[in-house]
Amino acid sequence: MKRFLPKLNATNVLIALKTCLAIVISLAIALRLGWKPSFGAILIVALQTPMQGATYKKGLLYIAGTLSGAIAGLAMVALFAHDRVAFIVAMALLTGFSVYRLQVSRNPYAWVIFTVTSMLVGFFSVQDASSAFGIAVMRSSTICWAVVIAFLVHGILWPIRAGKIFERQLHGFLVGCRGLLSLTSRALASDAPDLDAARKAEAVQIKAIAALHDTLDAAAADTERFRRFQAGYQQLVAQLYDLLLVILAVREGIPSPHDDQPGKSRNKSLDNIRSSLEMVEEEMEELVRDLAGPRDGTAGPRKSDASTVTAIDQPATIDTAFTSMLAGSGLDLARQVSKVRATVAGVEDPAQDPAQAPPPLPSPPHTPFSLTSVKFRKAAGGSLVVLLLGWFFIQTQWPMGLMLSMVFASIAIALGALLPLIMIRRQLLLSLIIGAAIAAPLYLGILPRISQYEQLIPWLCVALFPLLYLTACSNPKNKIQYLFSAIFVIALLSLDEESQSYSFSSFVNMWIGLCGGFGGALAVFGLFSSVVPEREFRKQVRSFFAGCGQSMQDLAKIPPGTPAGVAMVKARRQRWPGLFKQLQMWSSAIDYTRVPGCDRQATQALIDSIGHAALRLDAAEHVRQQSGEALDEPLRKLLSRFYDSCVESFQLIASSLADLKRIPDLPDTRSLVREIESRGDDLRRSATGDDILTSVQGVMRITAHMNLLADELNDCRDKANALDWEGWNRNYF
Repeated sequence: MKRFLPKLNATNVLIALKTCLAIVISLAIALRLGWKPSFGAILIVALQTPMQGATYKKGLLYIAGTLSGAIAGLAMVALFAHDRVAFIVAMALLTGFSVYRLQVSRNPYAWVIFTVTSMLVGFFSVQDASSAFGIAVMRSSTICWAVVIAFLVHGILWPIRAGKIFERQLHGFLVGCRGLLSLTSRALASDAPDLDAARKAEAVQIKAIAALHDTLDAAAADTERFRRFQAGYQQLVAQLYDLLLVILAVREGIPSPHDDQPGKSRNKSLDNIRSSLEMVEEEMEELVRDLAGPRDGTAGPRKSDASTVTAIDQPATIDTAFTSMLAGSGLDLARQVSKVRATVAGVEDPAQDPAQAPPPLPSPPHTPFSLTSVKFRKAAGGSLVVLLLGWFFIQTQWPMGLMLSMVFASIAIALGALLPLIMIRRQLLLSLIIGAAIAAPLYLGILPRISQYEQLIPWLCVALFPLLYLTACSNPKNKIQYLFSAIFVIALLSLDEESQSYSFSSFVNMWIGLCGGFGGALAVFGLFSSVVPEREFRKQVRSFFAGCGQSMQDLAKIPPGTPAGVAMVKARRQRWPGLFKQLQMWSSAIDYTRVPGCDRQATQALIDSIGHAALRLDAAEHVRQQSGEALDEPLRKLLSRFYDSCVESFQLIASSLADLKRIPDLPDTRSLVREIESRGDDLRRSATGDDILTSVQGVMRITAHMNLLADELNDCRDKANALDWEGWNRNYF
């Protein structure tokens, strides 16, 4: 097959085939037992994931949401079945409650299924309230059985375990770090370092460390050793992020030709550092080989060569801020590599001290309830959609439309709470058309010509396979489009043994019901929502700079090296992946044709610059937390002024974006760097011991990192000023 279709992804083909097989088994069993087969088929389509562990987690959440939603739906029918208006109002309130809860829960997927199931049980029994219990039991039984089938098929037939994927990603990340360090060493020996190649390698490693976090969660669900030692591997991933930061700090410390300063004896110290980095590179190669060995503590890692640290830790040979930063970063790198090797060797040690394990993830931050909050507005919007659609279909006497519209409206409402529907409105509308185009020939051409529903199963698999293959792609928007296309195909066929009357009018009624649910939700959210991609993108950019400025101010009040400061830096670091996803998401939704001169490349350049600024801020704070306070009061004051200048730069960018104005020139820090270096030279010449020299070196390292951060902030300013924020505002609101 690969020979005739060279672009075909073999893994995606395998995933689609296994899903088709699970659908066949589920339909056959459901038809024999008299259950509604479409419930199980839709579930199996929704559970299709690229990793077995992710399928397990999703399936368990599906069961939890189904059982609790069925109970809630039964309660609504029992309490309000006598009054149709009261019933719709109660269901609207229940929908608003579940939408609010899914926005603050760690498991929002379970609340999505809760919403869908409660609507299904409630509105599928509007014509006969006595059937509500049977519908709830059938829904729950079908879902539980279909989850078991999906687990068995994906777990027995060519399982794609997240544990193996994590191992490959772990190996690839370490190889990438070794390659990035090799590029850094070669750049240190060259008069013209290849900064573009280093930046590309840096971008790859940033994406790789984010993937490690996601894959580890799935690996803990399908691989026993990752489940048992998940805390240890979380600690390892955190140390790998620190390793990447240190390597980036070393790379950033490489001086360019125009950085040469007369009178500074840098060549000798740089040669010593370069030879030491080559030793660290050998340590990295050993670290990659350590992955193939046991990790239960029986094979301890070879201790790092003491000469590596000694060659770098030479305070007397350091005479510039950038050389201080480079030497200190090299020292940190040697120590971090040794630390990672020790963690790898004992990450699966059964006798590991539980106190050394990282603490459990904190609960989501509690925000007080507010009628003006975004969460409440989304919940109120969901309730409004249910009220309006219920009133419309009651007035038009459209029972099938009412049933299907409410169920699929609940899906759209839940999606709207997780991400703005404006981002995926095109994909949702296209899925309605694609699903109808595929289902119509089956419904009008195949179903009337068969005597039993089992005969439809081969045709259904042929129709669903291309959609399932496309659902396995990596593009999130395409995944949503083809996932809902497959769901709509199954829903429109309405596999039901009680009725064998197929007509164009009944098909259109069902399709309009689906369109009413999705279209109604899109219309209501579009009318009452002020979400605009351009404004949301600017809001995310502004929140980054405002948040960084506030974080630096808070950290300035905490002495360096304290647990509170380290915890604050780590908490800020955990917010970066979500922020960058938001930036990418909103930039992809912007209509660049509305304002001449604003193009996708300009916004992407700003996002890249923000990413580099975040890394430089993390590196600067990482060094600051490790270094103690300067012993010299004037030097401490100079460093404090430098720190305040960076805080002012963050705040100036944020306030200018809020006012839709061009960002003015940021505070000039070059004179501060010269003053700090001059004061450091004076202290070095008058120093009587290594303690003072080491302290001066630490301060100069912080200064160099802060200087790189200031340079990156100036780059962010230039990239932000290249966009016409006022033009976007004038064209939209």
